[in-house]
Amino acid sequence: MSHRVLHIIASLCILSLTAQAVNKVTVRVSQPQEAVVGEPFRVQLIVSDKASDPQWSFPSGLEVLYGPAVSRSSSTSIINGKMSRSSSTSFTYTLMADHAGSYSLPSATVKVGGATYRSGATTFKVYEPSAVSPGASASGASGDEGEGQISDDEAVRLSNDALQVVANVSKTTVYEQEALLVTYKLYSRYQGIQIESANFPEYDGFVKQEIPQSGPLQLDIEQYRGKNYYTVTLLRQLLFPQKPGKLSVPSGSFGLLVTVPSQNSDPDDFFSGFFDSYQRVRKKVTTKPFTINVKSLPTPKPDDFTGAVGSFRLTSDGLQQPMKTGESVQMKLTLTGEGNLKLTTLPEVQWPEGFEVYDPQEEEDIQVTAGGASGWKSTEYFAIPRYEGTYTIPEITYSYFDPASGSYRREVIPEQRIQVEKGSGSVVSDGSAFGSRDAMKRLGNDIRYLKPSGSLTHLSGVSLGTYWLLYGVVLLIGVVAFLLIRAHRASAIENSHTRARRAGKMARKYLKVAEKERARGDHVAYYEALLNGLNSYLCAKLHIPPSDLSKERIAEVMRTNGLPEELVSRTLSVQSDLELARFAPSDEGGLRDELFMTSSEVIDDIEASKIKIKE
Repeated sequence: MSHRVLHIIASLCILSLTAQAVNKVTVRVSQPQEAVVGEPFRVQLIVSDKASDPQWSFPSGLEVLYGPAVSRSSSTSIINGKMSRSSSTSFTYTLMADHAGSYSLPSATVKVGGATYRSGATTFKVYEPSAVSPGASASGASGDEGEGQISDDEAVRLSNDALQVVANVSKTTVYEQEALLVTYKLYSRYQGIQIESANFPEYDGFVKQEIPQSGPLQLDIEQYRGKNYYTVTLLRQLLFPQKPGKLSVPSGSFGLLVTVPSQNSDPDDFFSGFFDSYQRVRKKVTTKPFTINVKSLPTPKPDDFTGAVGSFRLTSDGLQQPMKTGESVQMKLTLTGEGNLKLTTLPEVQWPEGFEVYDPQEEEDIQVTAGGASGWKSTEYFAIPRYEGTYTIPEITYSYFDPASGSYRREVIPEQRIQVEKGSGSVVSDGSAFGSRDAMKRLGNDIRYLKPSGSLTHLSGVSLGTYWLLYGVVLLIGVVAFLLIRAHRASAIENSHTRARRAGKMARKYLKVAEKERARGDHVAYYEALLNGLNSYLCAKLHIPPSDLSKERIAEVMRTNGLPEELVSRTLSVQSDLELARFAPSDEGGLRDELFMTSSEVIDDIEASKIKIKE
């Protein structure tokens, strides 16, 4: 009886542990990435079970206007005859910030079935309201709407300050065929905006590849010179310059329909946001033209160079041994990497005489993203050996230019020896075994050798020794290739760490260049030197390739390596300010000093962190 009781208790314990493993409770926080002082926003605590008694303290500066509003949902499903239930609970708080800054929400706790669960901590940024409040969208406006009836002052303000479309280029100096990213971004002081027409420029001397949109266009908030802008990325393209020299890209033009408050509204009237009339204004904006300095590829170029620029790797598979006459064999060349992959061609395989070769099949899978064009393309060959014997496929080489190192590199597939044995069909031996191929005759559709006289015993022994020698050579080549690859990887890692150690000194040089340009009064060159210095530093220090340098990638690497969230925010903020300042330079001494000081502080703080960045 006691054994049965123990068995029941053990079963109940196992079932309890299983239920706990299956019904794991999660608690997460949903909050905006950014908010504006004086404007309500919502944060949510979402629990994957029935929950109660939320405990959440908010930092100073955040006022709880309402909440928590509780919402619960449950669902039942039957899978393979087994019924399961799930439920969730959300607690919604409406908050408002009374000053700008970066806010950290601490962990919250809830109770589920008597147990206490905790959420993670999160951060978000609150911006100061603009000096002039952005207008509401058309769907939120009430009252009459006029069209095109605005003052001359308002028209100038819309054109020069409230609306901009910026063509942002990832780099202005590249090699031939090296990819550069151009991003067309709309900056608007008004939320109610429609794009009626978009005429992007033609690219003379470039091949373009568009980056697909991941979803519908989304408005974000960015702050520049103390004002909030609604921003949206209109288009991103990769450009591949096809010739050296200075290549110019003309302006693009965009027709916009903007909803703005009526000029008769009173900005000091509290109720103006509810009862003001709005009007729609058509405006045409243009981007500034830009020039790309394209450097020629170094000479002399390798004989097997066909224009590939980037970072690539060539591999082959197939050619299973031993082969048999009359049976199909396959060989596949695959090129993987990133660069102008769509514009490259793979090398051809030189098949020996005695093989019937069919037209190869080509395939590719290439993704175009903001980080560049990457993926693979392949050529697959099908051939039929007609004669017995030992054959050689010559060495296959593929040279490409690596912009990162400024040098040519070569991928090599070593020479391959293949052994063909007699198949089930009536196919004859290779002439290498019997001397001249003149001693053969055609029988129907087959070619057959006349059988010579004499014994083959001695010849077979010599061939066996040759095979063992061949295997030894192949093994030796494999060992040498392995050692070379390992040495190359070690060198690459060492070079990466060396660049990281020297990143601070390199950034200081750019800052000195910026100071010289400022003394000369060249504001455009001043901001460009600051931006180039910061971007070059981040690439070297964070081990991020220039083609993959984006705000998302910078934030990901910094957070992964434990850098403070406040430092991440300052880094992204000063980079955004410098990008816009380069295309809309200001002669305000205070702004120039602030951007210079902030850039220097960001570099100093990253250097002072002493954190070894993981590659």
